[in-house]
Amino acid sequence: MISTTRPQKTLEDLRGKLMIRTGAAAGASFGYPLFEEFLKDAQDQLWNMVTWKFKKTYNDQPANINEKWYDLPDDCDMEKIERVAFRREGSSIEFQLKAGIESWMRSVNPAGVPYRYEVRTNPDSVSPNPVQIEVYPTIKTPGTIRVYYERTPGAFAAPKDRATVPDDLLLLFALYNAKTHFQKPDASAIGDQFKAMLSMYTAKNRVKTVHRQSTRTD
Repeated sequence: MISTTRPQKTLEDLRGKLMIRTGAAAGASFGYPLFEEFLKDAQDQLWNMVTWKFKKTYNDQPANINEKWYDLPDDCDMEKIERVAFRREGSSIEFQLKAGIESWMRSVNPAGVPYRYEVRTNPDSVSPNPVQIEVYPTIKTPGTIRVYYERTPGAFAAPKDRATVPDDLLLLFALYNAKTHFQKPDASAIGDQFKAMLSMYTAKNRVKTVHRQSTRTD
């Protein structure tokens, strides 16, 4: 979630502003899909153009005795799981799990403190999304499984869906694309404004978050 003193504007709000800024008729509902596409495309591109600080997050799940499968967070980008850690109940020390479980390990899986993990399909899952995190070995001591990851952007299709990236930057980028599409003479000037604002946000999101952790290797 973006830290701000006000909520992000909705798709409906931004569409109205975009139509006004491009000179479209206020009541031209037939133009809604096109202007919404400008906004959706702009958000998709901006999500990948900037290493947003708020992309990085984590999710905790109870680690129960005799369990080895854990759900991925709903907003998790499966390609951008940074690490998985285990913390014993009542302890603040994190043990980092190494990625990858070798086939022989599954045939000799004693209970213990997990030190390996793998993201794969759980053949016994009845969940709509059977892709889960498998830990090795099976949990012996209760605690917490923490997954550090980059999240996917929020829904941005319904009128009341709110922007995930800063809405001022989003609107300016969509405006530039719309002005270019309609061959407006001020498209270049809008593009320069967008580049300046993009540089500002890129600089603000340059600092990386460092997580302190204990590690364990097999």
